[in-house]
Amino acid sequence: MSLDGDLLDQAERLAGMDPTRPKQASLRRAISTAYYALFHLLIREACTQLVTGPELRALTARAFDHKAMKHACQEFTKQQLSPRLRAVAGATTPPDLQHVAETFIKLQQARHEADYNLDRSFSRAETRRFLRQARDGFEAWARVRGQPVAQLFLAGLLLGERWNRG
Repeated sequence: MSLDGDLLDQAERLAGMDPTRPKQASLRRAISTAYYALFHLLIREACTQLVTGPELRALTARAFDHKAMKHACQEFTKQQLSPRLRAVAGATTPPDLQHVAETFIKLQQARHEADYNLDRSFSRAETRRFLRQARDGFEAWARVRGQPVAQLFLAGLLLGERWNRG
């Protein structure tokens, strides 16, 4: 299995630990790990689809930035793409791609809360909802990944902020 799939499975195991009284550490790590599962899925897909050669893929994978990926996702949550992107991919964003972008943003925010907001507690049910969102994001990506707009999305995760220059 791939790292992203293993991470999603690990998140499930963490969420299920301590059946009667889940520890916040386990629930927080599960949420964070679910985000990283989607993060690594998208990076793997981008590097596989856009970059030739395994050495270059490994180097390129290190260039992805969480904040830049979030900004790129914000563009693809809209039904109508910006005029610049519309010229490449057409007018609309498929619902599955919108879902992937929205899920990335939501999980990134949840990860920030889980990793940094120590005043907040998470329930197992809430944690499992985040994990379900991650799985749904994986499934939506599987349905949309072959569409031309998906390649534009993947390139945007790495280059989107540079596209907005000039």
